[in-house]
Amino acid sequence: MQLAQYIGQKLKSDSVIEILENFDMKVIYDFDRLHENTPDSYSASARAAGFQLGFNESQVVDTIWCYIQPRSGFSPVNQNIVGAPIFENFYDARSYAHASGVPASRAKDEESWFRLEHETLWIHYEFSGSRLGLITFMLK
Repeated sequence: MQLAQYIGQKLKSDSVIEILENFDMKVIYDFDRLHENTPDSYSASARAAGFQLGFNESQVVDTIWCYIQPRSGFSPVNQNIVGAPIFENFYDARSYAHASGVPASRAKDEESWFRLEHETLWIHYEFSGSRLGLITFMLK
């Protein structure tokens, strides 16, 4: 299993249902309670496994958060299931993007984040100090 492969999959697909069942994940429905015209969304967390799935209003996985360091009640994710390069620091991420030719963006005034911008998938690396803390996959 590689978490990155779930980006773009539907909530009710066999593979997403399988991961929800394997990690005993409950799907939370978030609707526009305040009548602000915000789209509905869904989420499912595996706190002990260190990741969370986000679904858009069409019930498609559009975001996956992988906690490299424990935070907000999430344990560290098993790095073998992330499905993307894991960098020790900002400079390694920047070097990887340059060497591989992958388009990228970064924080303008500091080294707090770096994003690889593949054609259909963005991979956002968040650094706390000099340590990688969170990897977020986003459907472009």
